[in-house]
Amino acid sequence: MFKNTTELIYLGIRSGMSKNKEPYNVLIVGNPDKYENYEFFIGDGVEVPALAVNEPIKLEIELSKRGYNLVPTLKSVSKITSNVK
Repeated sequence: MFKNTTELIYLGIRSGMSKNKEPYNVLIVGNPDKYENYEFFIGDGVEVPALAVNEPIKLEIELSKRGYNLVPTLKSVSKITSNVK
């Protein structure tokens, strides 16, 4: 399992329909330091909390190997709560 060590922000969820007419959801997150966006399929059993756009989040992913490729699988999504006093 891997957890992000850089700041990631929530950008939204995109829903779609596969060629086989199966619905799917994709979590879109951004890295504001590198100006990059990342997309992860939301599998069955993964709970995504209620989030606002640009809210900092923490992801946990698992990497598996398919042939010569590494494939990330989203395992958990959680809010980052700030400890401001």
